[in-house]
Amino acid sequence: MKEINQELDYYERFWKRELKGKSPFHGLPDWRENLKKRLDFFKEVIKGKILDAGCGEGHFVMTISQLPNVEEVYGVDISKRIISECNKKAKKNKFYSKIKFHTGSVTNLPFMDKSFDSVFAFEIVEHVVDTEKMFYEFN
Repeated sequence: MKEINQELDYYERFWKRELKGKSPFHGLPDWRENLKKRLDFFKEVIKGKILDAGCGEGHFVMTISQLPNVEEVYGVDISKRIISECNKKAKKNKFYSKIKFHTGSVTNLPFMDKSFDSVFAFEIVEHVVDTEKMFYEFN
C-alpha cells in the first residue's frame, strides 16, 4: 500500500506540472506521431471493449473510440487529476458515449475479470514497481 501511495503522489504532482505546461515533457512533438504509428499498427485488430491501462491524457482512448469495430473504450490512470481532465475532454468528443475513464492502479484494476477484448499499456511498464502483478491483472 505504501508503494501505491508513493506512486499516486508522484503522478498527482507530475500531472499538476504537465497540465500547467511546466513539465520537461510538455509539448514534445512526437506523441502525435507515436499515436499515429500505434493506430496504424493496431487498427485492423482493435474491436469490442478496449482498456488503455495507464492512459495518461487519454489521447489513445479518444482516438480509437472513432474506430467502427470499437464498442467501448476505457482509460484507467492512477492520477485523479488527469482522469478529471480526460473526462472534461471526452465530453467534447463526438464518440463520448463509447468513452469511460476511471481512476485506479494498473496493479489493481477496478474492473471484473475478463471485462475487455484487448488491453493496451503504452509506456508504463518502466513506471510500475510490481510489473508481475500488473501483467497478472492484464491477463
